[in-house]
Amino acid sequence: MQKRLTAELGRMSAGEYAEAPKTPVWIILENLRSAHNVGSFFRTADAFGCAGISLCGYCAKPPHKQLDKVALGATESVTWEAYETAADAIVAARAKGFIVYAVEQAHEALSLEDVPCPPTGIALVFGNEVDGV
Repeated sequence: MQKRLTAELGRMSAGEYAEAPKTPVWIILENLRSAHNVGSFFRTADAFGCAGISLCGYCAKPPHKQLDKVALGATESVTWEAYETAADAIVAARAKGFIVYAVEQAHEALSLEDVPCPPTGIALVFGNEVDGV
C-alpha cells in the first residue's frame, strides 16, 4: 500500500470548505494547557467537518506558533471563537441550538457512542488535561 500525496487527496479550498455542510458538532475547550493539544483539536475538527471550536480561558488561540505547527492550516478552515469562560461558551452554544455535554472520565459517564445527536447538534466540552471539566 502506498501513501497518497497531499495533491492526490482532492481537498477542498478554504472557501469551498467554508461553504460545505458541517457535522453538527461544536467543540468547547476549557483551559487546555498545551497549545499542541489545541492544534490537535483543530485538525480533528477539520477532518470531521465539525461546526466549530470555542477556546476558553487560557487556551492558546491562533495565531500561536505551537498551535499552528500542529494544526497544519486547520485554523484557517475551522470556525473558532474565544470566550473568557466555558460558561460563556456554553451559553453561546445553547443559543445556536446545540445540546451541551461534558466529556469526562467518570463512573457515571455515558459512552460517546450512546450520546444522542439531535438534528440541532451537540457541543462537547473538553476540560484541562489534569483537572478535567
